[in-house]
Amino acid sequence: MSLIINYIFKSILLPPGIILIFMIMGISLLWFRPVLAKIMLGATLVFFYLFSTPYISHKLIHQLQNIPALNKDKIVNSGAGVIVVLSSGRYLNSPEYGHDTVDESTLIRLRYGVYLHRMTGLPILVTGGYVIDHQGDSLAKVMADTLKKDYGITNVWQENLSSTTAENAIFSKKILDGKDIKRILLVTHAWHMPRSLSIFQKTGFKVIPAPTMYLPEYNEGMIDFLPSAGAFMITHIALHEMIGQIWYLIRY
Repeated sequence: MSLIINYIFKSILLPPGIILIFMIMGISLLWFRPVLAKIMLGATLVFFYLFSTPYISHKLIHQLQNIPALNKDKIVNSGAGVIVVLSSGRYLNSPEYGHDTVDESTLIRLRYGVYLHRMTGLPILVTGGYVIDHQGDSLAKVMADTLKKDYGITNVWQENLSSTTAENAIFSKKILDGKDIKRILLVTHAWHMPRSLSIFQKTGFKVIPAPTMYLPEYNEGMIDFLPSAGAFMITHIALHEMIGQIWYLIRY
């Protein structure tokens, strides 16, 4: 139930939800407070445009991509005992594969985990259970299956109880404490790393952050100010992470 409540709040606070709410409020006020209504509708239109531009979306996401990528020396000499790869999502009932598998975001993280594994020989811990939908295989299960079938990696441990980034850290800690592992290489998207690093450190890990998939900074002139669905999605991701960082500071 708490996850459903969280999703409702996220739908309200993040675009497009917050934009729709202000639009509805503005329309509702047209007959009673027309000046205020026009201001609200105008501001809503401006923010919708700004959130949809590559210029604004990439400025926001670059505030989060502040942890540098690892070089080969840091990877080989990390002193870590395991590579922890955070899940993102599943591709349920994929018709072409005939079973559940990883989605694009999870595959990006797994691929970098494989790269680190081949450089270090370390085992991989995949972490993720179910979020809202409890059908099919867990996130960790589809990740482990992908590592085995597509990359030939079998030295994989699964944590399949977590449904949030914080729970990724908490339940991974329980598994790795039993293996006497304190120092980890942590793999996730570059924009997701600040929040992930913070919560894993608070849980008691010594973390070497291993971010992947840095979104490039746009510098295309006028194209930067042309609205697009892709830019709007990046804005959504950036604002979600910023709100998530604040929430984790309060809660943890």
